[in-house]
Amino acid sequence: MKSLTKSQLDKLRLATIEYAENCYTVIPLSGKAPIIKGWTGEDYKPSVADIEKWFIDYGSKITGVGLRTGYVESMFVLDLEVEQNLSDLDLPDNGVRARSGRDGTHYYFSDLGELSDTLTSVDLRKMSIEGDVKGNNQYIVAPPSIHPVTGKEYEWIEPLGLDQLPPCPKWLEEKLISYQSEKGKAEWNGTLLEPVLEGSRHTTATKIAGKLLYHIPAEEWNEIAYPLLTSWNQTMCEPPLPEVELDSIFSSLLAKQKVQKKKTRTLSISAMKKPPMSVKEVLDIPESERPQFLVKGIIPERGITAIAGHPGCGKSWLMMELARAVATGSNFLQHDGMESKQANTLIIDEESGIWEIRRRMELLRFDEQTPIHFYSLSEFKLDNDESVSYLLEICS
Repeated sequence: MKSLTKSQLDKLRLATIEYAENCYTVIPLSGKAPIIKGWTGEDYKPSVADIEKWFIDYGSKITGVGLRTGYVESMFVLDLEVEQNLSDLDLPDNGVRARSGRDGTHYYFSDLGELSDTLTSVDLRKMSIEGDVKGNNQYIVAPPSIHPVTGKEYEWIEPLGLDQLPPCPKWLEEKLISYQSEKGKAEWNGTLLEPVLEGSRHTTATKIAGKLLYHIPAEEWNEIAYPLLTSWNQTMCEPPLPEVELDSIFSSLLAKQKVQKKKTRTLSISAMKKPPMSVKEVLDIPESERPQFLVKGIIPERGITAIAGHPGCGKSWLMMELARAVATGSNFLQHDGMESKQANTLIIDEESGIWEIRRRMELLRFDEQTPIHFYSLSEFKLDNDESVSYLLEICS
């Protein structure tokens, strides 16, 4: 396609800067392909200065801007072709959406339900829908990009702003779950039924042994699980793994499963050994032992509080507001009935990454002096004694 005019480039540059300032992750495009590398990385978050440099360095090569999609971005896109009859689908009339340069329609959603943190992309043509879904580590071409074939500009029908995007329709989530389930079964069946060549035998044997030990009762591991693994090795591996290697794989996983089951059983037995309390004992508990709250009625001063919900429903946003209330001693959500007691606050994030935390703090307008500290993607594990000891040391 031919280069953009100066006015088109200026319009595109300003729109790209505005997206970035609103904490969307932008990617410079030539046609529909990224011009730069590394845009899938956790630390990729271009600044306004980076964007200005793109338009200086690449100039006429830039014809569009992509917005990264996925769980971290809280943005997923249903990309429908012009051939798709929209009246055949139950889609929102007033949600954020754009018209592509081929007159297709892009619907923007905040999540994909339980698939939000796993789904990358799906070609919906396999479900008789003309289009696809952009998920984790994907991108969507956004207005005012220019289509490389038609030369038409992408346009907003309902513009993207700072407001929370709507969740995806239930019917779409159900279709995607069904597709992923069938795909997973097909992949597992392929693992079991297809020949395994030298080079991938050990990995595949470990995967199958783990699944057998997980699903088969412990008392039947040696009588059923091991013979099944041996039979698979003899019939599907070319050539079969040596018996000593197969024994090593099975024994290693068996030992891990035994430890895990023992931990679970020990915890259950310990809880049962405590004698039950009588009515009198309950009523005689001294008032001094009444639980104190960090956030009135929500977060006790001692103990563990879990925030649970479907992916994309706002758990992380709620946690950020709770952390701010405790760190500053202010009312949670500025509500008169939700007083907070000031306390040291540490957030350990093993999911989103520090750039997503920054994006959320910016949208929530955190003051830079807010006394909260962070560890992000540091591989802390609460079932690891070393991790727990280190955290206790930090917090003491």
